[in-house]
Amino acid sequence: MGLAVIVVLISLGFFLIVQFMIASSGEATNDQFARETLAQNTVNAMMLTTTTCHNLDMTKLIKDCASAREISCNGINSCAFVEDIADEILSKTLKVWGNDYEFAIVSGDRQLFNLVNLNGCPDDRDAGSAFIPSKDIGGDRIFVRLLVC
Repeated sequence: MGLAVIVVLISLGFFLIVQFMIASSGEATNDQFARETLAQNTVNAMMLTTTTCHNLDMTKLIKDCASAREISCNGINSCAFVEDIADEILSKTLKVWGNDYEFAIVSGDRQLFNLVNLNGCPDDRDAGSAFIPSKDIGGDRIFVRLLVC
């Protein structure tokens, strides 16, 4: 009888350990999903943000930055304006929340700008991205990428 009680206690202990291991691996998956969603949703929101520059959204300003640079916003060109707005948005959100990030916009093989806030960011990064067709037919595609740690 005593041997049966010991076997039941050992079995119960193994059951609890296995259940704890399964629960903790599920939390890591939820955290990873939250980071991936954060990265993509941040990029999506930034592209649709209406700015104080002639009430244009970021997408239109990025297109101008990648091509003719005809738009002037408060005396500065569209590239500098987009970089300032992106830096402000990321500083007031991801940086305040304690997330490291790298934000870049590339047109063809030209990097328009790169904003970095990395303080020991591990190799485990989650990406959000957007493709913007260029102003000219057959022109370079514009690629917007945000890596969140």
